[in-house]
Amino acid sequence: NLRTAVGLVGRDAHLRHDLVQALADSGDDRGLEIIALGGDELPLAISAQNLGAVLTNLLENAANHSASRVTIEVKRVATDVHISVVDNGTGISHGNAAKIFDPFFTTRRDEGGTGMGLGIVRAMLEVHGGTISYVPVESGAKFLLTLPLAG
Repeated sequence: NLRTAVGLVGRDAHLRHDLVQALADSGDDRGLEIIALGGDELPLAISAQNLGAVLTNLLENAANHSASRVTIEVKRVATDVHISVVDNGTGISHGNAAKIFDPFFTTRRDEGGTGMGLGIVRAMLEVHGGTISYVPVESGAKFLLTLPLAG
């Protein structure tokens, strides 16, 4: 599962082949096919536990919005790492896109959604010098995470 996958990197988060492959294998827990691209040894300025929480939230959101496939692509860009998370779920309407990071905003309140997930993800990344943004796509949802390399 994802918690085991994140444990592969020890205390500090390194996006390496083991973690990327373990993320792909963890999709069965949620009925997702996860396609992982990239994953060279990239030490990140975030703990493995926090990276796991961020990715878990995005995978759970994808599953909750009828996705069957998620593609996670990892690229080094100068002194940062870009992680794109793209799913084939129901997506985010144009009207809701500007609100998805707002605390308590949810389209799933009747199913127990609290609207806290993406706000927490954003705050966790910002504490580590990172960002998350929603990238409009024709279908599904795409998020771009940017994190600085450690050191």
